[in-house]
Amino acid sequence: MMTALAALFFALKKDFFRISQEGAIGFGYLLASGAVVIIGNLITHEAHDIADILFGSAVVVDPKEVYIVPGVALFCIFIHWLFFKDFIFVSFDPETAQLFKYPVRVLNTVLLLTVGIVIAITTRALGALPVFGLTVLPSLTALFLTERLKLVFIFSVLIGVLSAMLGYYFSFVLSIPTGASITTCASLFFILGIGWREVRLLI
Repeated sequence: MMTALAALFFALKKDFFRISQEGAIGFGYLLASGAVVIIGNLITHEAHDIADILFGSAVVVDPKEVYIVPGVALFCIFIHWLFFKDFIFVSFDPETAQLFKYPVRVLNTVLLLTVGIVIAITTRALGALPVFGLTVLPSLTALFLTERLKLVFIFSVLIGVLSAMLGYYFSFVLSIPTGASITTCASLFFILGIGWREVRLLI
């Protein structure tokens, strides 16, 4: 329910709320952060569960989620594959898309809703920290490596998978939290991406 409302908010914010994308994201982050603090204060006896949701318990996963997460992911991947060009068009040039009679608002809502559903489901299974890290950092790193859109998608997937694999490995070897380990690995790739961009600019 909250995922659907958030997707609707971000999809309609430009037309109805007259605020920037950054402002909308900041509002969402602050609202979520405040809600977490309030909920954590009200149900202190569930602090361990809240910590798992926030920071991840990627080693111990509910058996049901082993099937739910891939199922939801495959469904959303299919939707993105089906409307790939449409999503790209309305995301990068919504004004032109409207001139060509594309349902920009509907496509934006579907795009954000599918992303939100995946984040909600995987956060429940893995925790907010690794999910947020793997949602943001690999794609940012890929943008530092190349300007070609198809390669950005490929690199971001590869970096995300590699970050997860290395995160699990170091978590096992060093006995550190898995979610934090995955996020740290993704952050290191991000730093390497920045370094690669700076080297390219100097050449």
